[in-house]
Amino acid sequence: MLRFWKDYFVLATLALVAIALCLLPGVALAVHCPYDLNFDNVVDGADLSIVLACWGPNPTGSCILADFDHNNSVDSGDVGSLLANWGSCP
Repeated sequence: MLRFWKDYFVLATLALVAIALCLLPGVALAVHCPYDLNFDNVVDGADLSIVLACWGPNPTGSCILADFDHNNSVDSGDVGSLLANWGSCP
């Protein structure tokens, strides 16, 4: 029972923080570009190298992010998606 209340308290706190951030003027929450695998706001060769390193069936760990089409395999479809989104993130 104590664990339930502890989890509830954490979730409620996170929700209040999110609401407060949205209400502050000039504060915008960052939206991540899904094809930017190294989080540098650019889809480039570094991201392509991550996709190629994750190549194959049944991706695990951080390689799950490289499976853009969610077909349980990092393959040519994912490379095509990455190349179609090449450049700066919006």
